[in-house]
Amino acid sequence: MTTRSSRWRAIFALLVPFWADYSFAELLADYPVSLSAADHTQVADLACRQPVGAIAERFDARRAVAKMANGSRPIFVYVICAPHSSMLGHKVKRIAQCDNYYGRWSCTAGDFLEYGAWPGPNYLELNRGNDIATDLEVVKSLLSIKMYRGHDLAELMNGQSCSLHPKSQDRWELECGVTTISVARDCTKDSCSYQPINIDIPLV
Repeated sequence: MTTRSSRWRAIFALLVPFWADYSFAELLADYPVSLSAADHTQVADLACRQPVGAIAERFDARRAVAKMANGSRPIFVYVICAPHSSMLGHKVKRIAQCDNYYGRWSCTAGDFLEYGAWPGPNYLELNRGNDIATDLEVVKSLLSIKMYRGHDLAELMNGQSCSLHPKSQDRWELECGVTTISVARDCTKDSCSYQPINIDIPLV
């Protein structure tokens, strides 16, 4: 699974209710496009400048092959903004998913911790209420495990904007693109470790 394909699978998965006439596989078809100068500026403003006063560091714009009911084929843009702060010694960046699905540009964005892991970088969402130090320990532990049930965890997580969701005091679900990894904390008298206990990758 490539970073780009898994990222866009995640975006299209959110739109399935609006594309009822197409199979999920058809929705994955897309191709790269270049934004006009005006659109580029507007998306950069919505994603980066207005919320956090940063510039857009990376753009990935793609147009869907499948048409909407009205015949349009919207453009989806994945934006990574330049760092606007730091936390735990790591850069904090705003990452946004923007589209003109309804005829005007709109963005959904969040702040992510950029942490280094070859061949990274990787991104961890700063979820409100989470213990970010523990979140970072969990994801780094998964990367150190390498393989789980035949899957290369580093490959699944590399370059992704991942989000960790606590399910209990000792269990989490890590969402990276369309991949969900369930994690449990296993503690002995002297130390704790974090281990994957399940992995879900939808077949498309």
